[in-house]
Amino acid sequence: QMIKYLIWLGVLLVFLQYCQSPQPPDDLYDPRNITRMDDHLEALPQIAVDSEGLVHLVYHRTDKDHYYGPFDVMYMHQLAGGGWSDPIMLSDSSDHNSYTPKIVVDSQNTLHVIWEENSQIYYVDKPEGGQWTQPQIISPDQIIQPNLGVDGMDRVSVVGAGLHGWFRQVIQMSFQPAETFPPYMVNPAMNVAPNGTVNIVFEPRDGIVEYIRRTINDQWISRDRKSTRLNSSH
Repeated sequence: QMIKYLIWLGVLLVFLQYCQSPQPPDDLYDPRNITRMDDHLEALPQIAVDSEGLVHLVYHRTDKDHYYGPFDVMYMHQLAGGGWSDPIMLSDSSDHNSYTPKIVVDSQNTLHVIWEENSQIYYVDKPEGGQWTQPQIISPDQIIQPNLGVDGMDRVSVVGAGLHGWFRQVIQMSFQPAETFPPYMVNPAMNVAPNGTVNIVFEPRDGIVEYIRRTINDQWISRDRKSTRLNSSH
């Protein structure tokens, strides 16, 4: 019985050894650190997925010795054969003060990226198979917290916060006139529907959430308060 037990134990150990997953080759990326930049701190990643199902990634990074920045905006993408491209810098800023990037991809696989730099919004794009454009300022001073979206007609919408909310569209690589909202907007979040309707929620002040909508006819629907501040005495 003991001999039979030892035989079965040996067979089981061989089977378990055979079933172990093989170790990935050294040239594959580490799924826990796809940038392989151990000397940097990386934060606030944002992704977009193109028509081939490949992921495009932006984030900001700084040296490990400078936890609070200044930051650079970086980009990398998933490779069709597996793994990831090397990170490249999009911001190309002399003072390295670029952060909170956002990215979308349209139906033609053109990439659109924005970020905040010195209280302004910067924009770059890259057609499929093309090169990144040079960063350009698309907002006035004191516009922060950028967000963007794209509709089914490839119109890119950009929103930013500040003493006045700010909105601008990019249509066929051409910037449309900017629009402003009533005073004071922070923490805007935006969703752009395929038909072109733009939905924005934001805080006009602490403890309040409001909603505004831009129709397919480019008309703004009046602000609608969705919550009110809770009074501790109630």
